[in-house]
Amino acid sequence: GRSPATASDWAKMRTKFHCPHGFTNVWERMPVNGSERLKAPEGKAVHLNQKPLDLVRMIIEASSDPGDAVWEPFGGLFTACLAAKQTGRRAFGCEIDPTYFQYGVSRFTHHPIPKNGTTVTTARGRRQSKDRSDLLLF
Repeated sequence: GRSPATASDWAKMRTKFHCPHGFTNVWERMPVNGSERLKAPEGKAVHLNQKPLDLVRMIIEASSDPGDAVWEPFGGLFTACLAAKQTGRRAFGCEIDPTYFQYGVSRFTHHPIPKNGTTVTTARGRRQSKDRSDLLLF
């Protein structure tokens, strides 16, 4: 830079971590099972590494502020994008596998998301709403 960063500038660049009261920075959660586990019609798990939504939600709330953007480059079933939208963040995700992509996009119609003009836009050109795009899935 041409000039030194101010304290305010530096604060904006620092990592965020808002640990919930009574928690340490080591969190543990049993693997996904039961009704949370997405299953294909034949009864098998869609994705063997599906992340627990409540744990990912807690991680996002601890490491970002409402209105921040969350980028999920290896989306899988878009758990981080779903948690981000439920907590008032903008979400961007990517998934190369068409099966995971379709199941992941379908999760947004089955989980409650705050009514704030959420738009699900996919790279395949389908738009689920006419409001502003704050959720983009590739």
